[in-house]
Amino acid sequence: MPDPFDELRGQLDHIVKEFQLGDIERALGPVARANFLAAQGLVVCTEFLGGIRNGTLGDEAPGLARKRFDSGLHLLGSNYETNAAEAWLLRCGLLHSYLSRGKPGRDYIITNGPGLEEGFKVKIEPATGREQVIVNVARWLGDLKAAYGQLLDELRSNDQMLRRAAQCLERLPGLA
Repeated sequence: MPDPFDELRGQLDHIVKEFQLGDIERALGPVARANFLAAQGLVVCTEFLGGIRNGTLGDEAPGLARKRFDSGLHLLGSNYETNAAEAWLLRCGLLHSYLSRGKPGRDYIITNGPGLEEGFKVKIEPATGREQVIVNVARWLGDLKAAYGQLLDELRSNDQMLRRAAQCLERLPGLA
């Protein structure tokens, strides 16, 4: 009889590693520099991992998308959690209009370059006094890979969480 964790991990690896993270890596490849497309994939994968973690993936009840996303931010670390409200605005803007939502007078910078240690940061630009929301897609991608490993460790050590995660995947359509 197959090990339930190994079976679930195979399904998750197919979805997370091959589809989600693989597509983000291709968007950031040596020729393509599709930073907004990559950022869109990052927020989707963040919400997906959060939904697996809290058992709500595939359940479309009102308010659960935010709970999934916040749970994913928790996996990414305190810097993401601290800026959860801003990250949510970014997520909604990217998913619903391919632009960032937020306050007028705010600059959104989505980059793949050096200079930002965090994957996501909100700051005031000293020279202009304008608020900036900065996403470093390469760093967020690295943080997502680490979060996926952390999630697998949690699933391996928690049978109840493992069962809930399996139920989540049963609610999703199949991928070929």
